[in-house]
Amino acid sequence: MIMGVCDMSDSTYGRVRIGKELADQGLIVIHKRIGRLVRFVKRGDNSGR
Repeated sequence: MIMGVCDMSDSTYGRVRIGKELADQGLIVIHKRIGRLVRFVKRGDNSGR
């Protein structure tokens, strides 16, 4: 889900906008978790976790 929103926004959305998009889709939003996942996705380094 988060990767989809990032791709849709050309990776310009941050934690707040992504959280709003996910909440609009009816998902429960935890902003700290979204922040960690956004950093992980934007970094592009999926190794190590």
